[in-house]
Amino acid sequence: LRHAWLHDDPALYAWLEKDLAEARRADYQWIVAYHHQPPYSKGSHDSDAQYECYKLRSNLVPMFEKYGVDLVLAGHSHSYERSHLLSGHFGPSGEVRSNPGVVKARWSKGEDGVETLVKTGEGENSGTLYIVSGGGAIRGGGPLDHPAMAFSHKNRGSTLLEFDKDELRIWLLGEHRDDKDDYAGYTVILDEAKVIKKKAR
Repeated sequence: LRHAWLHDDPALYAWLEKDLAEARRADYQWIVAYHHQPPYSKGSHDSDAQYECYKLRSNLVPMFEKYGVDLVLAGHSHSYERSHLLSGHFGPSGEVRSNPGVVKARWSKGEDGVETLVKTGEGENSGTLYIVSGGGAIRGGGPLDHPAMAFSHKNRGSTLLEFDKDELRIWLLGEHRDDKDDYAGYTVILDEAKVIKKKAR
């Protein structure tokens, strides 16, 4: 089914809808989807300019929202980008500015100093989080200025996720190296955030 969604393949949509519906009925605490191209990115690949990203926004994102997908992970764009909670954003990036209601919740500093989102699944605290994690191999380019994104980073790094009941912790880990010594590197935290999910009653 690789790239079948580009051609509106009914088999792919039937499979995905069945899988998401089963996950929703099972009442899992978290539902996560993963695919290669990101629906939103301004890294080395521009989601406004690529047909694949447009098709994702118009065909798959509505299904993710219908079944309450919490997190969508993607690569392709050689960068790291972490969005706000989004719902109803199916067009180009400029629509985020002209229709700010698609951003359902923005990050804010918690008492521990960590960027935090509280998701309830209702109203202003509903929506889906999108993370582009494509910076593992090479350093990316692009302006990294998508208005749906809360944080972006162009250097290489690895994304670490930790799910613990109603809390999702997110880290972007990078490596700092001394130019004079290839073996004098150490891991640094380039981004840290958490989502607290409170199920709608």
